[in-house]
Amino acid sequence: MFLVRIIPFQNGEMLGKLYFALLWPMMISPRKRAVKRMKLIFTDFSEGECEKILKKSFYNLALTMVEIFYMNLHGKDFFKLINIEKSGFENISSIKKGGVMITAHYGNWEICGALFKRVLNIPLIAVGRAQSNSLLNDLALETRSKFGMLNLTRHWRDLAKISKIMKKGAVAGLVSDQHSANGVVVDFMGRPARAFTGAYNLSLKFNCSAVVSAVRRVKWGSFKWIIKPSEKLGKLSQEEAVQHYSNEIVELIMEEPNQWLWLHNRWKVG
Repeated sequence: MFLVRIIPFQNGEMLGKLYFALLWPMMISPRKRAVKRMKLIFTDFSEGECEKILKKSFYNLALTMVEIFYMNLHGKDFFKLINIEKSGFENISSIKKGGVMITAHYGNWEICGALFKRVLNIPLIAVGRAQSNSLLNDLALETRSKFGMLNLTRHWRDLAKISKIMKKGAVAGLVSDQHSANGVVVDFMGRPARAFTGAYNLSLKFNCSAVVSAVRRVKWGSFKWIIKPSEKLGKLSQEEAVQHYSNEIVELIMEEPNQWLWLHNRWKVG
């Protein structure tokens, strides 16, 4: 955090390169496991090609962590430091009076939630679970608060709060690309995986629309904000709905696989 205070944002990519250089060599075992999983997805790729994608993915993660430090430092003024290109922006109208925003660990997911709050100017609930790293978890929660987002969890104690706020027209933001022990089994890149059902449950309960969105990195300080067409998930069965937004997440990933968090074991079924 100290280095972020003395190095201006326009030169911040050097910090990402530094963190990457320090951490990448330490990830030997996780890298081997990730490449093994990737080979089952990219069947025509060699291990070297998978490792190349994984390396770029980890570099994106390093840059994202640095950006979160800058977001925490500058607060809402952070938007003055970056360029945002919009794609599918007309789809945001479906949740202007409340709905569900679904995103993934792709590009910079923290910018995604902050953008929705900034543009819609209504309560945005960041619904998630605590990260294993308490320092990163505290940083993320503090940063979201600085951008006006509400931090709530999937725990039953927070469900009543989420319901109360959504009744007033809030948007619930959920990161829905990781393994869910109690989730629905879907096809994710051609392999079975368990997916979170929270987005479907909220869309059904409040009869509201949901959009899948992501902020893709173009280069340091420049991003593309993608919003997929909206869907009233409650009109579908649970299995159909969860498969629907899982497919849209996969579509984003396959367009730019270097920006997804491949180190996470998404496939724990069977």
